Amino acid sequence: MKMEFFNYMFSVIYFLLPAAFANMAPVIFKRVNFLVYPVDFGLKFRGRRLLGENKTIRGVFLLLFLELYLFIFKDLCMLMDGFLILVLLIIL
Repeated sequence: MKMEFFNYMFSVIYFLLPAAFANMAPVIFKRVNFLVYPVDFGLKFRGRRLLGENKTIRGVFLLLFLELYLFIFKDLCMLMDGFLILVLLIIL
């Protein structure tokens, strides 16, 4: 019973890991002055920005790049039965 629960929790964490790290990417790389343009290109609706002040092309780019990176390497590590490699990639 305990081993089934452990396997279930590991599979949930394994599945959600790329999304969790990709959502942290814009916050981590906030000081990078690269593609700091608003996603809505300054469009306004009723006097307010359409998507707000903090949605940038940099955030979208970093989110997609990090998501793809983690997805590919996560699956490669599991194909090689390399849990240790997965942990090292996460730390780096």
